[in-house]
Amino acid sequence: HEYFENIGKYNQFVWGWDDLQQISDTVTVKENNYRSPTNRPAYLLMREDANRSFDRGRKATILILANHLLSAFDAALSAQRRNRSAQHTKKLDVSVKMVQIRETPTPWVTVAFRF
Repeated sequence: HEYFENIGKYNQFVWGWDDLQQISDTVTVKENNYRSPTNRPAYLLMREDANRSFDRGRKATILILANHLLSAFDAALSAQRRNRSAQHTKKLDVSVKMVQIRETPTPWVTVAFRF
């Protein structure tokens, strides 16, 4: 990270720019005068854009993790509420009744288990 940040900021790295020209004006590096690379401002804009995108990505990741934690907490509370209300209902239901099968009264047993 620091390498790419520094090559656009500091004059000690001008030797690496492909558009560096030796002229007697703006930049002085080790007793030599050089024209500042023309690609440098474009590079600085790209670095700024990359840093903004990185910050947005970091913030989005934090928001996503916070959302997941809140959702997990809400799910735990909802499950706890549901389990409490389910404890008060019958889990096993048995009913006995008489039904007509081929015109004959027959005892009929129904068993239901809720979970």
